[in-house]
Amino acid sequence: MSPLSTAQQLPVEVIARIFLHTLFDDDQDGWENGNELVGWDSSSGAAPLALVCKAWYAPATALLYDSVDIRGSRAALGFLTTTRKRPELLKLLSSLVVGLGRLEDVADGSLGHVPASFVIMEVLESCSIVDQLVQLQIRPLHVAVGPRLAAFLARVKPRALVMSDRVVRPSPPWCHGLFDAVSWAEVLQRAERYDLDWDMEAVPLPLPVALPTLRLQHCSLRVSAEPEVFYHFYGALSGAHMRILRVYAEQTFPPKTLASSLAHLTRLRHLRYLCNPPLDHSPPLDPVLNPPLIDLLLPYLRRLETLDVSATEMTTRIFSDLPHTLRSVKINVFTPNGFAYTSSMADGLRNSPHSLEELVIVDSRARWATSDVEELDKACEERGIRFVFINDDLRAADFPTTSDEESASASEGFSDEEAVVRRD
Repeated sequence: MSPLSTAQQLPVEVIARIFLHTLFDDDQDGWENGNELVGWDSSSGAAPLALVCKAWYAPATALLYDSVDIRGSRAALGFLTTTRKRPELLKLLSSLVVGLGRLEDVADGSLGHVPASFVIMEVLESCSIVDQLVQLQIRPLHVAVGPRLAAFLARVKPRALVMSDRVVRPSPPWCHGLFDAVSWAEVLQRAERYDLDWDMEAVPLPLPVALPTLRLQHCSLRVSAEPEVFYHFYGALSGAHMRILRVYAEQTFPPKTLASSLAHLTRLRHLRYLCNPPLDHSPPLDPVLNPPLIDLLLPYLRRLETLDVSATEMTTRIFSDLPHTLRSVKINVFTPNGFAYTSSMADGLRNSPHSLEELVIVDSRARWATSDVEELDKACEERGIRFVFINDDLRAADFPTTSDEESASASEGFSDEEAVVRRD
């Protein structure tokens, strides 16, 4: 009998840790797009490791079934065949992503989206025996499985639930109504995290009906819906539990109404609110009389640590009274109007009692006067703030500047290669 190698003699916990570092770049298998969680990596790369030797089989198998990503009927049938022979493997499951395959997920449904959806549904139903799914992501399925999907969600208790549409493309007509039978009040009341990236016609968001208090700690919304739906949902969030809120919207909501629906989230630590309105959007004529969202909301969020916001939702007046806990502010400019910079921003950074460590501005350099950038840079330097200006001329290419002379003046101080101005 040949002696065991060093690798074969390692404890199972050590082997599992090595495998984890081999398969993933870090210990977190969640992956994000624009700071929004949209899925998890599959552990399928662990399959060859299970064949190396007996000592590696158990830890590799545990890792293989810890995070499963099933796209399409072929993968679903393979999963069902294996787990029906060895049902104990289902107890290893922690994270699950399901959706149709690339050829099945076509707009006209000509390549089998209906039968594929039913096979995917069998996978989900087989996982009902899992005591606690940590993470569950569901991509578009045919509306015909809607009642079975509603029954499944009523049984399982995922701590993190992700509803993500197809990347870039809108949801297909054949999935509209998929979530009509779901009792979101019951499903979301048990969850700690809810991420939603879906278009308006199939939005899995609770409609304005009576909702219990939702004890979500983390919520990300990238969805089109009527303002009343958002107000209703925000109002149901527990101020005692909510810590992270990320929102991307393509329409502006009345700031006062929106702020009042969010003001109770006083324990919020991280806020990302990006609004990318139509190009013909006009900002309020007088932001003093009609203050934007963040100006109204920030006085209530005194435990905030990071703020990522679009320029349409704030004025420079917020820098005169930043929460003491705030460490990072990022301002994103999406409109041709640019960022309404005033010297009060630099004054606030210099003189107000804050603990800011980083300021990031994403905008076209052509819309900034060199003197304004220098003033802001100097104010940050005086307070030890890291200042980053990300030149976003690619996105701003369609936004004309006032004149060629103004554009040339604003570009002074920036080299052609340099897209970022930093102060460390």
